[in-house]
Amino acid sequence: MIFAFDTFELEVSKRELRQNGQVIAVEPKAFELIALLIEHRDRVVSKDELIEAIWQGRFISDTSLSTAIKSARRALGDNGETQRFIKTLHGRGFRFVAEVNAPERTPAKPKTSASDSPIDVAAGPVHGAGQPSIAVLRFLSIGESPQCDTLAKALPAELIAGMSRVKWLHVIARGSSFRFDPQTFDPADVARHLNVGYIVTGLVEPFGSGVSASLEIQSAADDTLVWSDRFSFDAGDVQMVRGEIVSTVISALELSVPQFEAMRSRRLSADQFDAWSHFHLGLAHAFRFSPNDNQLAAGYFKQALTLDPHFSRAHSGMSFVHWQNAFLRMEDGRQEHLNEAISEAKQALEINPDEPFANFCMGRALWLSHDAEASVAWLDRGLKINPNYAHCHYTKGLVLNMKGDYVPSHSATKRAMALSPLDPLYYGMLANQTLNEIAQDNLDGAMVLAEKAVHSPGTYYYPVLWAAIAAELSGQRVKMQRWRDRALAEWPDASVEAMMQTFPLEDPVLIRTVEGSLRRMGIP
Repeated sequence: MIFAFDTFELEVSKRELRQNGQVIAVEPKAFELIALLIEHRDRVVSKDELIEAIWQGRFISDTSLSTAIKSARRALGDNGETQRFIKTLHGRGFRFVAEVNAPERTPAKPKTSASDSPIDVAAGPVHGAGQPSIAVLRFLSIGESPQCDTLAKALPAELIAGMSRVKWLHVIARGSSFRFDPQTFDPADVARHLNVGYIVTGLVEPFGSGVSASLEIQSAADDTLVWSDRFSFDAGDVQMVRGEIVSTVISALELSVPQFEAMRSRRLSADQFDAWSHFHLGLAHAFRFSPNDNQLAAGYFKQALTLDPHFSRAHSGMSFVHWQNAFLRMEDGRQEHLNEAISEAKQALEINPDEPFANFCMGRALWLSHDAEASVAWLDRGLKINPNYAHCHYTKGLVLNMKGDYVPSHSATKRAMALSPLDPLYYGMLANQTLNEIAQDNLDGAMVLAEKAVHSPGTYYYPVLWAAIAAELSGQRVKMQRWRDRALAEWPDASVEAMMQTFPLEDPVLIRTVEGSLRRMGIP
């Protein structure tokens, strides 16, 4: 689409800004900013919306945004005083105010699933296309190794079987996906014939005296790499590692595909969003663990449910944000939010009882309600549906820690960490293992884990406070004070009662240990 204004033309598909037919140099972020403001020229665009769309919600300083605005104005021959094109509305945001000539947009037709209509490969990446879908192609085997041939034949079929447990993902049967030659296939051709958004490919080859398997997940319509990994092992271990490879790939799907879907959805205008677009954007915000992001997540999940009231994962998403409001005390009415978390999880389960995300949300809502037995039952049910669901393993480990079952708690959390080493909840897994080591009086081990937890991306005051407890018990006063002060800066109303309410420990020895440490630190 070409937008014409004043003496300028902005052609989005070519990423070109032209004045009187001559291409104008413009920085990438500035170009995106101009295009976004023109696209939404009928309204004010807030600072948060600009950051979400252009920087994908990453933390940036006000200076970075101001620099992008200045660069955009400079490319247009504008400035902060004249504001002929980009107007600043203080406290509200920015708006493109020049008259624009552009072809009228035709609203995208809503799609309810990936199989409703064929993919228009020529149009580029597919957005707002419903439920994510994936095809596993036959793997290539290089060399004349029987171990390589065995693995190349076994892994695709096992991946399809394992992925079928991921209920939010539509998996193409092997009879269709295996028709494509893994040496000559064209991703766009696969997208067109199988109507899928993602493709899994693999290469198995000799590696020294062993075997190497390289796997990739790519976007089918535009051949963008979404995830990749390489596994190397002894030839005699082929049979043992097959299950671990499948587990790793399926766990990667739980993170990589939703993140990629959210990234693609950010490029859409609002009238192109379907329920799945709203859901994936909501999920991206929910895992940022801030009050503002939690509110944005709730808004996206509500929009998803407006479009599809029977969308189980969107109800689970609403349970997720209500739980976080209760757990992190982001808003008043902790008990009301906890009740809503349970209610939304129930609705999700009524729609689809075999959705692992819904079982996970019910399990942790019941845990925060101090019903550990029921919580473990729901988490076990989620793991029965999908044994590779890292969040269920992690939360089960947390609940078992509360119950005083330290050995199985350690195993469950360790499994979660192995399945999802880049998980947005990884800091929580480390904090749970810190508590586990404290409970078993291994303070050296607790300190090692505490150090990792406080330096993990996304961590917040609870893990930092557990680290302070580990330091206090270890006699490391300087670290204790630093971590305590950091936790209190984020949670000024911290108290022993609130901490023990949030983490309902059952082991009387551990209760005395934790409460005593908190009081010695000066927590009221």
